[in-house]
Amino acid sequence: MVIDRFEGEWAVCESQAGTIYHVPRASLPKDAREGDVVVAWGNGRLSVDAAATASRSARVQALHDKLFRD
Repeated sequence: MVIDRFEGEWAVCESQAGTIYHVPRASLPKDAREGDVVVAWGNGRLSVDAAATASRSARVQALHDKLFRD
């Protein structure tokens, strides 16, 4: 899932299927930011998937560049 935004003590996250989850901010890694891809492990621990975040960011940037090129 991807962190869409923070609302106080909650992170609003969206799954690939479009389901919205409200996750306690305290359960995320301290360095988690909006746009990060978050992975839930079987033990309930959440972590940021840096490779998936970078890949997603590159795709979004490419779309932006295609839409708004001079």
